[in-house]
Amino acid sequence: MEVPQVSEKIQYYDCFSGISGDMNLGAMVDLGVPQDHLGAELAKLGLEGYSLRFTDAARKGIHGARADVSVKHEHGPVHEHRSFADIARLIEGSTLSLEVKKRSLAIFRVLAKAESKVHDRPIDQVHFHEVSTGTSPTCFSLPGLPTSASRRSS
Repeated sequence: MEVPQVSEKIQYYDCFSGISGDMNLGAMVDLGVPQDHLGAELAKLGLEGYSLRFTDAARKGIHGARADVSVKHEHGPVHEHRSFADIARLIEGSTLSLEVKKRSLAIFRVLAKAESKVHDRPIDQVHFHEVSTGTSPTCFSLPGLPTSASRRSS
């Protein structure tokens, strides 16, 4: 598979009211990251029991890609909350490139520091909720950020 030439670009988010993991994945596709590349890279996390699908969506006149992450559980929903250390082990143990691992860990570290400050706990005691429940879209999308920088369609 040939990698297209990509000019240097900065991806800047101004999420004054937040952004969900599925919104982030959809935005990456709209910015030119091929869906199959994102899926292949995110599979390198080694998580099982999920499917990732992209569709076109429109809300209130705004059109864009929508990412749907479906989690399959035999015994109902899973509500495991991962700590920063758990997520770091997941990323470090993945087959993502070294650069993507470094960037992903840096992104999660910033989130962990913010959670640490808000909850007045040391970083190693911070547990992510929305970010890490089961195989949530956010757990996928944050490593997807540096992955998106590694390949965009021309």
